[in-house]
Amino acid sequence: MEKEIILTENPNKELWNQFKKFENIDICLNYFKKNCKKFDNSEKFEKRAYLMKYYITQAKEYYVSSRDASVLTKPTLLYYGASCLVKALILAKRCYQDDSTGHGLNVHKFKSEDLLDFKIYPVTGTFLQLYQVLENSDISYIKSFDFNLDDLLSFIPELKDDYEMIFNKKSLAIKVDRVKDENGVYLLYQGDYFDNEDLINNYFNNLPNFEKYYFTPNVSKDHMSCYKKPYEKGDIVIRNIMGEEFFISSLNQDNRFIYFSQITVHFLILYLLSMLSRYYINPWVSENSLDENRYFYIIEKFLDINMRKFPNLILNEILNKELIFSVEYYKPSGFDFDNIKGLVEEIVNESIEENNLREEKEEIKRKFMDDVYSGRNW
Repeated sequence: MEKEIILTENPNKELWNQFKKFENIDICLNYFKKNCKKFDNSEKFEKRAYLMKYYITQAKEYYVSSRDASVLTKPTLLYYGASCLVKALILAKRCYQDDSTGHGLNVHKFKSEDLLDFKIYPVTGTFLQLYQVLENSDISYIKSFDFNLDDLLSFIPELKDDYEMIFNKKSLAIKVDRVKDENGVYLLYQGDYFDNEDLINNYFNNLPNFEKYYFTPNVSKDHMSCYKKPYEKGDIVIRNIMGEEFFISSLNQDNRFIYFSQITVHFLILYLLSMLSRYYINPWVSENSLDENRYFYIIEKFLDINMRKFPNLILNEILNKELIFSVEYYKPSGFDFDNIKGLVEEIVNESIEENNLREEKEEIKRKFMDDVYSGRNW
């Protein structure tokens, strides 16, 4: 996917400005004309253009309303906004609308007061349409799974540190650094995820398409490195909203593995949170109390991330382009801080020494003049 950096003082505002082009029916119609193989000038495509405009306009209003909402109602507003964006994406990708009458998800009803005991599972509806469009997978496989909040949050790279602190187990995401040397580009991971060889093998064996884009990783006790295959243009790294890069492996559920794209997992989490906040008031309100805020900290953080990230991911898919909204106005091309780090440190140290020497000279001069004016040493 082609990458484009858009410089702006307000990334969120500019993101929705990019969506504005689809609030025009003629532009939506031209989009279908360009991207749909079976496009014709019939009334059905005019209707689809109107639907695309409607979904995006309505989504924007939901997201705007959610900005001032508390955590009690924000999940519902964001879920409905996300649902509109998902329907727009399905329409853009398939060139015909999602006619599902249901969400495509259900929740297991438990009497428990613990939010983690509630699980969702796929059924016929919008979610499975989205899953087919994005994952291009057999929906019969995913129907055999169910997911709780713990499972789903483990996919979110922005929550990695908070997830591991709150749930006391490893996230599915590991942060990697991209390094370039004379042999090419490689990704480096340094951390404590890999405690033994079985963990290493399981992680990479269930990292989707790893072998397509990377050579066999070099793994030691405290780090991992793997070279990118130079003839493969794509990649499997996931970037968080700050641009940091991550590998995300698959979820293991009873020795069955499943992987979700970021759009899919965000949509699943929003559905679960919206159901909990609307229909399971006792555990939701209890967890929201001042004394019971173990999960609400990470829930609120996820909602903030979703407001910024989910529309961006949808826009990327519709345009088939990775749009990065940045407030960084200038950075020299080819800038590599690692290559000049030593030079920068040397300059800084010399500057400190010069300043210290200058201050020492000023102090000697000041004392001498004090002696002169006081008559000492005459």
